Amino acid sequence: MNPIKESILFEEKNLSLETGRYARQADGSVWCTYGGTVMLATTVASKDDSPPDIGFFPLSVDYIEKFYAAGRFPGGFLKRESQPSTAEKLTARLIDRPLRPLFPDWFKNETQVLINMFSYDSECDPKVMAITCASAALMISDIPFNGPVAACRIAKKDGEYIINPPDSEEDRKYELDIIVAGNRDSIVMVEGEALEASEEDMTHALELAHKSIQPLLDIQHKLAEQVNPVKREEKIIQVDTVLKEFVEKNSTDEIAKALSTTDKLERYGIIKEAKNKIVEKVLQELEKGTEFLDADNPEKVEKRTKEFFSSFVKEGMRQMIVKKGKRIDGRDLTSVRPITIDLGVLPKVHGSAVFTRGETQSLGTVTLGVGHDEQRVDTVTEEDSKTFMLHYNFPSFSVGEVGRLKPPGRRELGHGNLAERA
Repeated sequence: MNPIKESILFEEKNLSLETGRYARQADGSVWCTYGGTVMLATTVASKDDSPPDIGFFPLSVDYIEKFYAAGRFPGGFLKRESQPSTAEKLTARLIDRPLRPLFPDWFKNETQVLINMFSYDSECDPKVMAITCASAALMISDIPFNGPVAACRIAKKDGEYIINPPDSEEDRKYELDIIVAGNRDSIVMVEGEALEASEEDMTHALELAHKSIQPLLDIQHKLAEQVNPVKREEKIIQVDTVLKEFVEKNSTDEIAKALSTTDKLERYGIIKEAKNKIVEKVLQELEKGTEFLDADNPEKVEKRTKEFFSSFVKEGMRQMIVKKGKRIDGRDLTSVRPITIDLGVLPKVHGSAVFTRGETQSLGTVTLGVGHDEQRVDTVTEEDSKTFMLHYNFPSFSVGEVGRLKPPGRRELGHGNLAERA
């Protein structure tokens, strides 16, 4: 394919999207340039269909930035960059959130979106550009995607709103600082922080952001029209309506009983027992010759039964809230679970407390240090130090599950960052 390029002037800086020159083996690749920031967004989806009852969409989104992008060497003894930094993982989560809901439900093929930043310009924030570039790569690929989506950053300083402000550290002190992603009709994702922004300020910022991203959506449409990709066809999945109706008829009462149980462990026990009962009934029906889909494969029928049962549990919870105004533990929509706080639970640490709300508990500890305890932050975009760090851990035992001990995952890093910014 010959290179295809679309360019616009966005906030007084040149922005271009180009495909067909680099990474030609990928299902979709876009070379993005915004000012002096350059990145390559690629996407590839497996050609082998995942099982239709896989139950989730195996999408992975990764963002990689190298120190050479800013003309720097990594700090410390090791000069070889290895695993993604916390900043890269948080940016990957930022990109993932607006993209994931836009894939059709029927598409379950393993899919990867990878964004490499090759050149860094502090006047052009790469995080917001990465969302637009990733969307563009999906738009020109054969992967089904209900896009495009684009993003921009809105900041408020000295009463003035700034679109895509500089990314340099000295320019980051804003009264309001949010990243907004959206499509033509609505806003898909918002992330940011503010110094007690008023409702009017936030509303104006969101409206300004949605208006500002429209040219970014237009340029993606133009690029996709020139490429004219042939999207993969929808796979028609046959639904076993006979089995679905049988599960619904024979499990509704048990589900209602479980959802009205206040104690979580007791509720889980009732749900587990009800699931086992309905599976047993279905297998008995199979022996009687009931014509379920794939009746010659009891394992498939059993798996499908459990999926139908789980969907009815979720729908039951929703109906309780919508129709009865009650949540799963019997509370109405405005009641707060009982809250207790125990202070000083660990005698030898600088500070500790256990916060309990209903059946949710959190142990918090504080450690005070001196100057040399600060954390050195060495990324492509900044070289600084941190004197306040908030780490969040979510052990598997907290939800009664067995799990491996491993380094904090993206979810834990994301939640810790959210609390730290707050």
